[in-house]
Amino acid sequence: VTDRPPIKRAAHSIKSSAAIFGFAKLSVLARDLESGIEGMSAPQLHDCVETLRQAFEQTAEFAQANLLQPAY
Repeated sequence: VTDRPPIKRAAHSIKSSAAIFGFAKLSVLARDLESGIEGMSAPQLHDCVETLRQAFEQTAEFAQANLLQPAY
């Protein structure tokens, strides 16, 4: 992974949005990626992005199951 600026921008957006909605774990993972990206090796970056991706999917599943209920 050599194109770090778009990854950093995405992490920043995820960090902020997750915090607004109270998804602390996702926000912290994104913050850690954003703040540490410049010092990471390619394998470290890959692992960090993968961890963030998994947390994002888990958060999306939770939101779908618990927060996106039809209004009556």
